Amino acid sequence: MSWWIFKCNDMRRKHTVVNGDWRHDFFFQKPYKTRQWGSTQHGKHGYQMEQLKPGHMVIAYQSDSNEFVGLARVVGLKKRGNHRDVYTGTFT
Repeated sequence: MSWWIFKCNDMRRKHTVVNGDWRHDFFFQKPYKTRQWGSTQHGKHGYQMEQLKPGHMVIAYQSDSNEFVGLARVVGLKKRGNHRDVYTGTFT
Protein backbone atom coordinates (compact mmCIF):
# COMPACT_ATOMS: atom_id res chain seq x y z
CA MET A 1 0.00 0.00 0.00
CA SER A 2 1.25 3.48 -0.86
CA TRP A 3 0.40 6.76 0.86
CA TRP A 4 -0.10 10.03 -1.02
CA ILE A 5 -0.62 13.60 0.18
CA PHE A 6 -2.88 15.77 -1.95
CA LYS A 7 -3.44 19.37 -1.01
CA CYS A 8 -6.35 21.54 -1.96
CA ASN A 9 -6.58 25.32 -1.84
CA ASP A 10 -9.97 27.02 -1.67
CA MET A 11 -8.52 30.25 -3.04
CA ARG A 12 -9.58 30.25 -6.70
CA ARG A 13 -6.60 31.82 -8.40
CA LYS A 14 -5.50 31.70 -12.05
CA HIS A 15 -2.37 29.64 -11.33
CA THR A 16 -4.19 26.86 -9.45
CA VAL A 17 -5.23 23.88 -11.55
CA VAL A 18 -7.00 22.02 -8.77
CA ASN A 19 -8.84 23.91 -6.05
CA GLY A 20 -11.76 23.44 -3.74
CA ASP A 21 -12.59 22.72 -0.14
CA TRP A 22 -11.92 19.15 1.01
CA ARG A 23 -14.47 19.42 3.81
CA HIS A 24 -17.27 20.92 1.79
CA ASP A 25 -16.64 19.27 -1.56
CA PHE A 26 -15.72 15.79 -0.43
CA PHE A 27 -15.38 14.65 3.16
CA PHE A 28 -18.40 15.96 4.96
CA GLN A 29 -21.05 15.29 2.34
CA LYS A 30 -23.52 12.71 3.59
CA PRO A 31 -23.86 9.84 3.11
CA TYR A 32 -20.22 8.78 3.19
CA LYS A 33 -19.72 6.65 0.13
CA THR A 34 -17.46 5.87 -2.79
CA ARG A 35 -17.35 8.77 -5.21
CA GLN A 36 -15.40 10.17 -8.13
CA TRP A 37 -12.56 12.20 -6.65
CA GLY A 38 -10.16 13.25 -9.39
CA SER A 39 -9.00 12.72 -12.92
CA THR A 40 -5.76 12.21 -14.79
CA GLN A 41 -6.59 15.12 -17.13
CA HIS A 42 -5.17 17.93 -14.94
CA GLY A 43 -1.55 18.52 -16.02
CA LYS A 44 1.02 17.80 -13.27
CA HIS A 45 -1.70 16.69 -10.86
CA GLY A 46 -3.02 14.33 -13.51
CA TYR A 47 0.38 12.68 -13.78
CA GLN A 48 0.37 12.12 -10.02
CA MET A 49 -3.10 10.60 -10.24
CA GLU A 50 -1.87 8.22 -12.98
CA GLN A 51 0.30 6.64 -10.27
CA LEU A 52 -2.67 5.85 -7.99
CA LYS A 53 -3.90 2.27 -7.72
CA PRO A 54 -6.75 0.65 -5.80
CA GLY A 55 -5.75 0.26 -2.14
CA HIS A 56 -3.55 3.36 -2.07
CA MET A 57 -4.31 5.84 0.71
CA VAL A 58 -4.75 9.59 0.20
CA ILE A 59 -4.04 12.10 2.97
CA ALA A 60 -6.16 15.21 2.34
CA TYR A 61 -4.56 18.49 3.34
CA GLN A 62 -6.32 21.87 3.07
CA SER A 63 -3.50 24.30 2.29
CA ASP A 64 -5.32 27.61 2.74
CA SER A 65 -6.29 26.72 6.33
CA ASN A 66 -3.12 24.68 6.96
CA GLU A 67 -4.87 21.56 8.25
CA PHE A 68 -5.26 17.83 7.78
CA VAL A 69 -8.85 17.07 6.76
CA GLY A 70 -9.17 13.31 6.35
CA LEU A 71 -8.15 10.05 4.72
CA ALA A 72 -9.44 8.39 1.58
CA ARG A 73 -8.70 4.99 0.05
CA VAL A 74 -8.55 4.60 -3.73
CA VAL A 75 -11.17 1.99 -4.56
CA GLY A 76 -11.14 2.10 -8.33
CA LEU A 77 -10.23 3.78 -11.60
CA LYS A 78 -12.56 4.18 -14.57
CA LYS A 79 -11.47 4.98 -18.13
CA ARG A 80 -13.07 8.09 -19.66
CA GLY A 81 -11.79 8.86 -23.15
CA ASN A 82 -8.01 9.38 -22.88
CA HIS A 83 -8.19 9.87 -19.13
CA ARG A 84 -9.02 7.88 -16.02
CA ASP A 85 -11.24 9.03 -13.17
CA VAL A 86 -10.18 8.12 -9.63
CA TYR A 87 -12.81 6.81 -7.20
CA THR A 88 -12.25 6.84 -3.45
CA GLY A 89 -13.99 5.97 -0.23
CA THR A 90 -13.53 8.38 2.68
CA PHE A 91 -12.65 8.04 6.36
CA THR A 92 -13.20 10.97 8.73
